[in-house]
Amino acid sequence: MNERLRAERGRFEALENTGPEVTEVLNYFWEPDNRTPRKEPLTGSAATETGLKTRLAPGRTAPRVLHLATHGFFLAAQEGTGTGTGTGAAPVGGRDRALTLAGLALAGANRGLEGGRDAGGDDGILYALEAQDLNLEGTDLVTLSACNTGQGRWMSARAPMAWCAPSNSPAAVMC
Repeated sequence: MNERLRAERGRFEALENTGPEVTEVLNYFWEPDNRTPRKEPLTGSAATETGLKTRLAPGRTAPRVLHLATHGFFLAAQEGTGTGTGTGAAPVGGRDRALTLAGLALAGANRGLEGGRDAGGDDGILYALEAQDLNLEGTDLVTLSACNTGQGRWMSARAPMAWCAPSNSPAAVMC
């Protein structure tokens, strides 16, 4: 999967506005006493795929709000292959599987594109296939501040709301 992503996308560049964005978003979330900030950010080199999977593992308490500010991607189904309906990690019988065509690039993604792994065995790229296993039980809001996150086909009768804004104006959208 990563070979195709590398061929079509290349490297993921650093996002200058994510640090200030996270700081701004965190200002809006406080414990019920209104004196204690409610925040457990994973930022910079700590915002790894392993870190996110650990934070959202089954049996852990999921956050009330999850805000992801990173690169997103959506690969088109390869011409002539259609899009498979299974959820395996690789094309089977020459067909792309939908949940391997989209995802998020987290810290270490460029290393993963070159075949590297972090200490947890992850490549830094959270494919939709992997995201479906994250524990979001009790999470009220998930925001994806990332390019290419509103593409693809909706597989549900209840389509989520999606809108686009310049990457340097998240506070105007998030508030």
